[in-house]
This record gives sequence, C-alpha cells and structure tokens, in this order.
Amino acid sequence: MNTINLFIAYVLILLRFSTAFYVQNIHRKLNSFTLNMKTPKVGSHGQNFKYLPLHRGSDEEHFPRIMPIAGVYPSITYEQLMAPRSTEASDPGQWTYEFTDPDGSQIGTVALPGSDTITNCIDPVVVISKNTDLGVSVIEEVEMIVVVDRGHTEFSKENFYMFQDPNSKLVIQWCDSERPEYQVVGKIVLCCIPWTNAMKPKSSGFLEDD
Repeated sequence: MNTINLFIAYVLILLRFSTAFYVQNIHRKLNSFTLNMKTPKVGSHGQNFKYLPLHRGSDEEHFPRIMPIAGVYPSITYEQLMAPRSTEASDPGQWTYEFTDPDGSQIGTVALPGSDTITNCIDPVVVISKNTDLGVSVIEEVEMIVVVDRGHTEFSKENFYMFQDPNSKLVIQWCDSERPEYQVVGKIVLCCIPWTNAMKPKSSGFLEDD
C-alpha cells in the first residue's frame, strides 16, 4: 500500500513539474511573439539591403546660385543697384544657403541655373526688366531676369554693361569706345527669357512636322 502511495505521489510530482515547464515554455513563446510584433526591424543606410535615394554631386556640377534682386529697370537707381549683398558662389558639387534678411535692401532672391558664367560672377545682383525695355523681341511681352556683375567694371567694347549716365540714371547698353561721362557699374552677364505657352510652336497639321 505504501509503495502504491509513493508511486502515485511521484507521478503527481512529475505531472506538476511537467505542467509548470510546459506553461513556462508557452509563456516564453508568447512573450517572444509579442515582442517581435511590437518591435519592427530598423536600420541605417546600407543595412539589410536598404538604401537611401541618394544624389551625389560631382566636381563638374554647379548647383543653383541664389542672387538678390536689386530693382526694376529702367527706373532702378544707382543706390538700389549697389545696395543688396550678393552671396558667394559655392564650389562645384556643393551648395550654399541664403536666409532672407527682413531688414535687408534686396527685394527678394532668385535661384539661377548653375554654370561657369554664374559661378565666376564676382558680385552679382539680379534686375527685372521687360523685354521691350531691353530691346529684346519676343512673341509676347515678358519679364526678364538680368544678371549684373557689379564686380566687373573693366570696360570692353565686346560686352553689354549697366552704365550710370551724367544724370545718374542707369542704362543697359553696349558701346564701341569708353566714355568718361558714363560710369560702368556692372557687366551684363546673363539675360533670361521665361518660357510661355505662346512660344510653343503651332501645329502644322502634319504629324511628321509636329
């Protein structure tokens, strides 16, 4: 009788430990499953075959250069032209930041496509002008962007300049010889004409021509 009781007690102990181990194992699996559900995988560039959409600048690439707008031609004055502070050109493959100064003299800023011409400007500003005031023929009247390099005042008959005339008025023109009474205040580096729908070629009606 004692032997049977001992055997039953031994079986009960084994069942208790087995049940406890089984329940503990179930809890461990449930906790692991819950943890995996709440903690997604994260990583940096290059981890787990994940890559950021990168663009790498090259030493031949020019990022846009932001230039201050000095005024509107032909009413712009010498003081208005010389007032804004221009930003330095960034090195090829890099860019610069410009934060607007609410107390500054510029009307606003504009970013121009990068190029050797823009990068090599010494002290540029932008003047807005109607194409008619510049003598530029366009299918419709548009506002143009004129880049004036105030740091380039050495005269050459091959270039257009912004001059200050004897009456202190600023004019954009070329000249085949230097005039002492006309002060060179800046070289005309670039004039940009905007694209409009009116400039789109009209359909000829023939598919091969269009």
